[in-house]
Amino acid sequence: MVKESSSGNDDLILKYVIDYKVANNGRSPSHREISMATGISSISVVNYNLHKLDNQGRINYGKGTRNISVAGAEWRLNAG
Repeated sequence: MVKESSSGNDDLILKYVIDYKVANNGRSPSHREISMATGISSISVVNYNLHKLDNQGRINYGKGTRNISVAGAEWRLNAG
């Protein structure tokens, strides 16, 4: 497998996904939420970059909405 190099969009998306998951007890953001938060106007560009991050091994991106896990991360629900 050929690893693609990192670009500004994928780094921006990864940071947003991590911040979102921390603030939302591990829940993943939707493609639209990622688009709006990062200023990327096209959902297809968000999807492309999520697949790119998955190919790089930085996230695990499954089929379906809100199915993003960050490689090496563990999320726990906040009690209370």
